[in-house]
Amino acid sequence: MQTISGLVDNRFKLGIIRYQTVYENYFLDYLADKGLKHEHIWEFEYLVIMSKGHPLADAAEVLYGELSRFIEIVQGS
Repeated sequence: MQTISGLVDNRFKLGIIRYQTVYENYFLDYLADKGLKHEHIWEFEYLVIMSKGHPLADAAEVLYGELSRFIEIVQGS
């Protein structure tokens, strides 16, 4: 939201925003309401990284709920 505000206030000429796909309509409507143009440049998926010795390392698929038993370390953008 700070990036969008900076564009609207002419503090920035270019901004990159990242949002979850579920909120795409909200953001696209908000950008249009502010008179801003947009271009889709990249889409990503969530990934989980773990050591070979982790209890879930050999799982063919890891469901989100299974991760709640373990400590999470998040890398910021």
